[in-house]
Amino acid sequence: MHDGCEGYAFDPAVSGTVTATADRQHQRALVAGRRRNLRQLLIRAARRMNAMVTRELARRGYDDVRPTHTAVLAHIDLKGTTISLLAQRTHNTKQATGSLVSELQERGYLRRRVDLADARARIVTFTPKGRALMLDTLDAVAAIERRLALEIGAAALKSVRDALESLSSIPD
Repeated sequence: MHDGCEGYAFDPAVSGTVTATADRQHQRALVAGRRRNLRQLLIRAARRMNAMVTRELARRGYDDVRPTHTAVLAHIDLKGTTISLLAQRTHNTKQATGSLVSELQERGYLRRRVDLADARARIVTFTPKGRALMLDTLDAVAAIERRLALEIGAAALKSVRDALESLSSIPD
């Protein structure tokens, strides 16, 4: 029976429930749609890049840096950033962000200091070890980009970068 909801077959014996066939069709459509969905592609690409960077950093001696750490590290301004702003930038809670900052502080990459403008706030800054990590991260990313250029071609990589820059510049 067809009730006007195109793509869904409703079982007349059980009012309002989708038949097993329609459910399988729906699931296949979702899987196919998510595979090519721009948001999903960007998420998968970002996770893949993050994993490659983390592996490259481990090869360079930073085996204590996890993928979740890189998200926090990438959002710290050179002059320092408050945990509240870091949480906002990483779309995390202040508690989760504070926990990651604590881990990185224990490993010697970050330090916290009192914000002179607001004594309740703490500014997170890089230690010398943290600055060295950031420089090595830039070098690691450049090496990964060179490998990607060989894999997909320099022109394709440039097109990806140009498209991402365009997407990133669109106001919210």
